[in-house]
Amino acid sequence: MHPVREDVGRRSRQRPAVERPEVPEIVNPMLSPEKGELVREQCRASGLADSIPAYPSPEGIKIPAAWLVEHAGFPKGTRRGKIGISEKHALALINLGGTTRELIAFAGEILTGVERTFGIRLAIEPVIVGGNTAT
Repeated sequence: MHPVREDVGRRSRQRPAVERPEVPEIVNPMLSPEKGELVREQCRASGLADSIPAYPSPEGIKIPAAWLVEHAGFPKGTRRGKIGISEKHALALINLGGTTRELIAFAGEILTGVERTFGIRLAIEPVIVGGNTAT
């Protein structure tokens, strides 16, 4: 084998596997103007008011779920055993060898954390049929 080809092959084998997001993915919530203002007041009281991103639209106010997840205590790279949040995207859950049950339980932990912190119930896509995300 050619020395360059051997070197490229060796380097490829040494690189870590690329993280691939698993199902489910958390989606951005759309809030009514009233609910959006309540969340802003709540954030103001906890010192986050100036940093909360909000995007008005005809349907209401969109707040990035990634921001909510990270500020509810689940930053990028958070791990629970072999399940976690991608280091690159706060809404992408990854499975590094864990079980589906563990992935669903972690998703439920994140959703519960955001709801407790901000009073916003996030949704996941796709919908898990026959599964309980709040386990």
